Amino acid sequence: MTWMRRTVLRPWIGVCAAVLLVVFVSTAAHGKTATWEEEVLLNTGEVIRLHRTLGFALRGAAGNPFDISYHPTRNSTYEFTYKGKTYRYEGAGGFLVLAVSPSGVPVLVKNADSGAWYATANYQCTIPFYVQFVPDSTGRGWSWPPSIDSWLYNMPSNLMAAPSRPSHLVSRYSLQDKRKQGFSADPQLGFLQRIDPMYSGDRCGVR
Repeated sequence: MTWMRRTVLRPWIGVCAAVLLVVFVSTAAHGKTATWEEEVLLNTGEVIRLHRTLGFALRGAAGNPFDISYHPTRNSTYEFTYKGKTYRYEGAGGFLVLAVSPSGVPVLVKNADSGAWYATANYQCTIPFYVQFVPDSTGRGWSWPPSIDSWLYNMPSNLMAAPSRPSHLVSRYSLQDKRKQGFSADPQLGFLQRIDPMYSGDRCGVR
């Protein structure tokens, strides 16, 4: 009797797995894009509004591919206006700092380990292991020097960490809202709370 039950159930298990796979593939093709606005306190003392978008895709959890939920992708947009000029970055996000250089040019800074960015960009080891994005004259093309400028050392992070789920987002964040982020008080995450001049990253050494 047990053998007969197994024989009958086995095809149905295969059918259910196939149905779940079809559902996953069809829904995964339809990602989500979250949009929000946040206030940013610049190193100049000015406060500007930053508009951000972040893509989300359906993925299974590690160890359980059928535990499907939305997770952030690398597709990000950062857009802001400074001194009457609009700047826009599109690509892999994870930026920690938006700051204005001594020459008056806004730059974006992130941990070079973020999303293994250093590998895709062939960014060489440098201490501190951060990368500084500098805009071109259009405000839409970005390049990076081989290491960050020293004026950025110890600059506090002023950008929000990416949310883990689109449902965790609201449309607008004030400076007070951003101070409530969990990582901002974790002593083990000092390299995310400010530009640590001694940060060597996972690739280039031990923190």
